[in-house]
Order: sequence, then structure tokens, then C-alpha cells
Amino acid sequence: MESVMSDLPEDKDVHVILNNDCTHKRNDEGLQKYGGRVQFHFTPTSASRLNQIETRFGILSRKTLKDASFASAQELKDAIEALL
Repeated sequence: MESVMSDLPEDKDVHVILNNDCTHKRNDEGLQKYGGRVQFHFTPTSASRLNQIETRFGILSRKTLKDASFASAQELKDAIEALL
């Protein structure tokens, strides 16, 4: 955080978006030195759709991998690439 804040003009704020996690801790003491310029935003625990990687893996699982059988690693690779 130090390097981000030191490179940022003092009239700019930092908004940090954090993935839903059970460790939602703000560290208010550490953030006080930035005078309220740093704000944390947490994604809701049921918002995996906001994470594009999770979305893509969900589609891959449902359309390519579920109940599938592949004779070789190359066949699996081809099936994955066909989806992309």
C-alpha cells in the first residue's frame, strides 16, 4: 500500500475491491495515516458471478468436463480449446 500511496497525488483516493473472504479486516489503524483516502469494498459472499475466472471455470465444468471422459491429455486440451 505504501508504494501505491506514495505514487498517487494527494487529491486522489484509492478504492480497493476485495474478494469475499472470512478475513474481512479493515486494519483501521494502518489506514488512518492516509487520512481516509483508502476505502475497502468487499464483494458479497454470494457474488462469484462477479469473478470472471470463476464464471469461466463454471462454464467449462458444465459444458466440457461434466460426465466427460477423455482418452488423452490432447483430447482434453482440444475440448477445452473448442469451448474458448
